Amino acid sequence: MQFYMNEELETSEYVFSRGKLLVWKEADYEEKVKKGGKKSEVETTAINKKLKEIGVDQPIEHDKNGAPIIHDKFYAEVSISHYGGWYAVLLSEVNCGVDIQPFKNSLLKGRNYFVNDSEELSLELTNTNLHLIWSAKETFYKFLNGNIEDLKNEVSIMEILMEDRIVKATYRSKNYELYFDVNELFVLVYIL
Repeated sequence: MQFYMNEELETSEYVFSRGKLLVWKEADYEEKVKKGGKKSEVETTAINKKLKEIGVDQPIEHDKNGAPIIHDKFYAEVSISHYGGWYAVLLSEVNCGVDIQPFKNSLLKGRNYFVNDSEELSLELTNTNLHLIWSAKETFYKFLNGNIEDLKNEVSIMEILMEDRIVKATYRSKNYELYFDVNELFVLVYIL
């Protein structure tokens, strides 16, 4: 799967055997926020509107730690990511996680916050790879429903396979594969 999106495109929808991934940009997001809309309310409204468009009638709720909950006849799990008007919503029959991360320069400066010693030594820390490491760890955190104490050190990115669009990670001696796409605007990482 590959995402070729720009700000003028509508929602991209990708269907898997166990779920569905929606990716879109809300064109008037900045305008809504400038007019005084709270970011969280603007984002919640956009997500619930998009879900209603695809037939999910129940709004997203949140559990005590903030993780989204969905009550739908087709999907038992949901993972949501949003940043600056970009949205990714992964609906699934099984536990899942998704993260969308537009490219920004601050990740290079803050890499000590999320890149561990093993990754420093074994991975080429290009701008794209730093965004993939960040996004993969955020995705994995959501996949574990936030039940992880030290994301930086407990989850290690072992390999980034650009051609296959796979990030290989390890957590508690178990290996995981996360899938990704990169375009000129953002990286998108998901697991299900």
